[in-house]
Amino acid sequence: MAAGLTPSLGSWMVTVVLLALLHPAAWRADASGLDPVEAAAGPTGGVLSRSEIAAFADSVIPTALETSSIPGAAVSVVQDGRVLLQRGYGLADVDEKRPVSANETRFRVASISKILTAAAALRLAQSDRLDLHEDVNHVLQRFVIAPAYDEPITLHDLLTHTSGFDVCWLGYAARSPADHLSLRDYLSCFQPQRLRPPGSFSTYDNYGYALAGYLVQVASEVPFRDYVRTRILEPLGMSHSGFGMNRAMAGTRATGYRRVDGTLEACAPDYVNITPAAGLLTTAADMSRLLIALLAEDGSTASPRLSTAVRTGLMTSQFTFHPDVPGRCYGFNRLTVEGRPLLRQTGQWPGFNAMLMVSPRQRIGLFLAYNVCDELEAGRRIGRAFVERFIPKPVPAGSQSPTRAATGLHADLFPGCYASTRYPRATPHVKSPRQVVVRWRAEGGLTIEDQPYLEIEPAVFERLSASAPQGRSLGRRVAFRLDENGRVSHLITQSGAYRRLAWYETRRAQNALNVALCLIWLTGLVIWPLADLVRWGRRRITQGVTNHRPRRPSPRLDLPVKIGARAVCAVGLWLQIALALAANSLGPFALFYGLPPRLESILRISLLLVLLTLVMAVAGMLVWRHRFWTLPERILFTLVTMGGLLGCWNLNARYLHGSGARECPPAHAPPGRAEAASVKAGPSTAPGC
Repeated sequence: MAAGLTPSLGSWMVTVVLLALLHPAAWRADASGLDPVEAAAGPTGGVLSRSEIAAFADSVIPTALETSSIPGAAVSVVQDGRVLLQRGYGLADVDEKRPVSANETRFRVASISKILTAAAALRLAQSDRLDLHEDVNHVLQRFVIAPAYDEPITLHDLLTHTSGFDVCWLGYAARSPADHLSLRDYLSCFQPQRLRPPGSFSTYDNYGYALAGYLVQVASEVPFRDYVRTRILEPLGMSHSGFGMNRAMAGTRATGYRRVDGTLEACAPDYVNITPAAGLLTTAADMSRLLIALLAEDGSTASPRLSTAVRTGLMTSQFTFHPDVPGRCYGFNRLTVEGRPLLRQTGQWPGFNAMLMVSPRQRIGLFLAYNVCDELEAGRRIGRAFVERFIPKPVPAGSQSPTRAATGLHADLFPGCYASTRYPRATPHVKSPRQVVVRWRAEGGLTIEDQPYLEIEPAVFERLSASAPQGRSLGRRVAFRLDENGRVSHLITQSGAYRRLAWYETRRAQNALNVALCLIWLTGLVIWPLADLVRWGRRRITQGVTNHRPRRPSPRLDLPVKIGARAVCAVGLWLQIALALAANSLGPFALFYGLPPRLESILRISLLLVLLTLVMAVAGMLVWRHRFWTLPERILFTLVTMGGLLGCWNLNARYLHGSGARECPPAHAPPGRAEAASVKAGPSTAPGC
């Protein structure tokens, strides 16, 4: 009998095991299609629970606030139409001891505003009231974009940061309502130069998005902020959000802070001139509603939601220089974090930092805002920890190690120093642009910011190390742009484009020039008084003895030249010291409200240096012709004059005015422009949104 029961018992056990394996709970960690080994090794993916998200936030965010001395923060997390977390931490106002509320506290989120601006433009494109690929001058009123190159600027160029405008930091905001500019006045008064043809590559552009918002205003015949409020914010239920600040918002607005000598100082309220690019005030709860609308699936009955055409434009790549380098969506930036493809938009404004991050594959969204402007690393650490914990890596199609490509390109093409193109070339600025140094590796490939890269395609390199360095990452893959002569002109990364610098433009050369100028001018201030003292002493000692010094012209000419040379030394040395101190003390938003008084004084005195240097250059001919002073003094005078000329050029090109040089047009149309997706008009599945 026992022998007869054994097969039945075995079959029953097999059936139980199979049923257990087929139960959905057994595969929850693999619900997103992950390999079981990968799912066990890293984040589980699938459906996230509110408890694990809350535990993560409660352990990470308070620690980050305390470590970075941040008063308060608000966070929200959504997945697949569900709000997993909406929570405030710390204080919205330190003096009033007012806590942060996820539902009530409004944060300025700066560039996250661009997502709503792009959504408004796409909504009008869907109804054929705007054309993404039409010359913007056909829509503009009262002013036009200055002509340059053969291609016009389009709305698509504005929304992908590919318009080719120069960067201008001036005029972003006003300190008082009386100084506040209308959107049209700002755009017409602060129109930057055009440095490159539209569509060459993407350089982050606030002016372009402000212009896109003005196109929305013209096409809709409604003020921009009112159009976004009635057509997007209210239909989505974002009742605590808006562009601009009114009395109702003032009581619930978080106070922004900055660090001054190690202590927090409240930033005064301001009035944004570039409203479509940076003017949004919102809450964590309202951003949850936006994230849910962005992540809704096609055919979903969830409400509220954005139309398919709008979501497609916002969530689909619209421009990339190379298919392997993350590019831009409308409103979002594409990037990879530890191999995970994400969409992200960050915002930084005086007193505030914010981040909106989306994983379309897992339909997970994260919003974070806090009220300190100069602490970027806190947000980066929180975002990175969230990604590593909850968003699984995609399963690689093949080998994870890049394979060397035999390209035949010359070895000396790529090494050099590259500077960010997001830097003013024709308007005042103080701080130097970010520079990236590219070197060849002895083992082959390149070293970029101390990270090894291997060439996998012609002019395309992939990072060998699996993990990215902390801080701003250039991305897993980078590409180099070649001009019509076959020379490398730009480095293209997920964090932006970088222009290749001539040797004299590098930070090392500029620092060497500044040191040399200071030494020359300091030497002039010291040597000439000592020489005068020595001559005076000799005259006293040798009084009554025939002096065989070289013939000198009238003292009436000698004295002004001597005074002028010393003035060049004094003014030049003062400007070098003043600019160094200004670069260290002025924050990243120093030019938002116009030229600070300190920079205005430097600008005026720089004009004095220009005038004195020109006079000394003319006087130099007399100095040598009539043999003023001794030979070493004449050589020093020439060095001082040359130093003045170099100093004037350096001040103009590097600090105060910019070089204003246009960049070379592309040899060929970049891949991203020809393949840019266009959003066509289609039926909206949600009324009014």
